[in-house]
Amino acid sequence: MNRRLPHPARLLLRAACTLLALALLYLLAAAALGCVRLNTARPPVAESRITIYLLSNGLHTDIVMPLSNEWLDWRSLLGPQSASLAATHIAIGWGERAFYLETPTWAQARASTALKAISGLGRATLHITYLPHAPPVTAHSPALPITPAEYLKLAQGIRPDFQTAPNGLARPIPASAYGETDAFYEAHGRYSLLSTCNTWTNARLRQAGLPAVAWTPFAQPLLQAWQAARADAATVNR
Repeated sequence: MNRRLPHPARLLLRAACTLLALALLYLLAAAALGCVRLNTARPPVAESRITIYLLSNGLHTDIVMPLSNEWLDWRSLLGPQSASLAATHIAIGWGERAFYLETPTWAQARASTALKAISGLGRATLHITYLPHAPPVTAHSPALPITPAEYLKLAQGIRPDFQTAPNGLARPIPASAYGETDAFYEAHGRYSLLSTCNTWTNARLRQAGLPAVAWTPFAQPLLQAWQAARADAATVNR
């Protein structure tokens, strides 16, 4: 004699199976699309006069660029604080506002904050870290020489993500910085499982014609794409 599970138990089992299937589909899509490299053809090294970096802690990515050069000065957007610091570069990252502000380190992460972040209900923010020098080139901070045209295209993709005041300056979030060398700004968009910090980084790189992948919510495929681009460039220029 077959004994069926009570109706509430069957519903819970179906819900669990559905969630498991969705999680597997998500990971499979990330794995497959994260292997599809885009913008693999690079301009000649002689034309690549600006160096940018991809900075990662293994989970999150920032784009590191010069604070100012002859083509662009980010201080005209970021306001007075950016002009008062002895910085040569900025690291820009996008993410869910509450998680960013309440989690200065991963040791302080809370499940409730993370769940809210992936729900798509929270607002986004842009985090700027002012660096006194370019980061050292490592596996988690690869460098990429780019052309001025690529750099301006990258900046044109990033700037609209800032919410701006009537005077044209980015809108800072008061009393939100981790320290004296960073700042948070109001941003457009909402964070979700389909639109993560790394998805944002990848989209901005892809739009600028820089090494990227088809889609990824994770940092590792981006690091691998940049490392592959550097290896390709080294082979071409031998």
